[in-house]
Amino acid sequence: MKTVIELYDDQSILNILAVCAMNPPPENLVFVGDFHEKSRENEIRKWAAEFLHKRGIHTKIKLFHVDTDDCQTMVSTLFKIKDEFPECALEVCGGKYLMLLAAGMFAEKSSIPLFHYNIDRKKFENIRLMPDADKLETPSFTAEEMIALSYAGKLNQPGHFSINELNDVMISDIRRIWDLFIGYKSDWHRKVLFFQGAVIDAGNPLRVSIDRTAVPESKVNTDYLRRMESLGLIGGIAFVDDTVSFTFKNPIVMAALRDPGAALELFTFMSLKLRKQWFSDCEINLRVDWDGPGPSRTCNELDVVAVCGVNTLFISCKSGKLETDHLNEIYTLTSRLGGPLAKPVLMTAALFPGRDNRAFLERGKDMGIEEIALSEICPRIARNEYKGIETCRHCSQRACERKLAERLHDLCK
Repeated sequence: MKTVIELYDDQSILNILAVCAMNPPPENLVFVGDFHEKSRENEIRKWAAEFLHKRGIHTKIKLFHVDTDDCQTMVSTLFKIKDEFPECALEVCGGKYLMLLAAGMFAEKSSIPLFHYNIDRKKFENIRLMPDADKLETPSFTAEEMIALSYAGKLNQPGHFSINELNDVMISDIRRIWDLFIGYKSDWHRKVLFFQGAVIDAGNPLRVSIDRTAVPESKVNTDYLRRMESLGLIGGIAFVDDTVSFTFKNPIVMAALRDPGAALELFTFMSLKLRKQWFSDCEINLRVDWDGPGPSRTCNELDVVAVCGVNTLFISCKSGKLETDHLNEIYTLTSRLGGPLAKPVLMTAALFPGRDNRAFLERGKDMGIEEIALSEICPRIARNEYKGIETCRHCSQRACERKLAERLHDLCK
C-alpha cells in the first residue's frame, strides 16, 4: 500500500496511528479536511513530518482542503485523490460525522480498501479489501510523543528533579525513601520543612547544615536523622553547638526529602517503570510548555505520565490535604495535553473512604478521574499498622507496587 488517506481529526493521534503501525510505512500520507488557513495547513504538515521523522518514518505528507459541510464536494475530492494516488487505502477512524458519510458514499462508488482503528478494542480492523489491517499491531509511544501529539504540548526542562532510567541503586533508594515516608506519614510535611530550612555548603552541594535554634524543637528529631542514616540516605551527621550538618546520598535523595510530594511520586513512578510489559514508557516530574515556542509561557509540571499502548495516564500525586483544585488541575491538564485516549488519575496518601472526603470522591468520579488512595493499595496503611519494609512481608514481596501497577494497567484495557 503506497498511500494512506486520513480524514483529518482534531485528535492528532488518530491521524498518524495507522502510518506508525505499518511496516514498511506508506510512501504518502494524505490528510483530507478543512485547512482554509494556509498557516494552519503548514503547521500541520510540519508537525506531522517532524513527528514521523523522529520515529524513522519518512512518509511524504500532503493535505487536501475541502469544505467539510459539503458532502458532494468531499466525495469529489476523494475521487481526485484516488486518481492521483491509485494504490491507496482509506482509514476511517477520525473525522467529523459528515466526513464519514462522504467516505461511505465514496467507498460505495469505488473499490478503495477501507480499514479503521477500533478504539474500544484497541486494534486495527479490516472493513473491506484490506485483510492485512487485522495483522497491524497498535504502536507504542513515549510520554514525550504522547504530549507532542496534542500539538500544543511540548516538554520543556525537567521539574525539580528528573530520572532518566532506573538502576538497582535508585530502586533501593526510592524504596528506602518510601519506607521513611510511610513510617512518618502523619508528620511528613513537618519533616520536609526541617530539610527545607537547611543551608547548602558552598563547597559541597549535597552537604547541608541546620541552625537548630531557628527551628522549633518539635521539628528537630535526632532519631529521625539516625533512621535516615541507617537507611543510607544521609551520612556524616555532626552536631556542633546548635548546628547539625550531614550529607545527602545523591541529588535525587536530596530533592525527594526536601519536597513533600516527591516520595509518593517516586513510588508511583517506580511501580510503573519496572513493569515494561504493561507500560511502554513512564516519566516523572515533567515540565510542559502548553504553547511551544512563542511569547506565551504557560507551563505546568506533571507528576507522573505513563503510557500503555495508545493510552496515557496523567497521574497527580498528593500527600497532603485534598482540595477541589487538585481535581480541576489534573482534569484540565489531561484534557489539554492528553487527547481522547488519556485518563486523569489522582494518587493520594489520604485514607479512603472517609467521612470527610465522600463529596470529594463523588466529584472526582463525576469528572472521570480515577482516585487511588494508599489505603486501597496497602492493607497495613489502612489499619495504621505499617512498621516499615523490613518488618512488612507485604512490602518485602513488593505486593503494594504490583497492586498499584495492576490497577493503573486495568485503566488502559
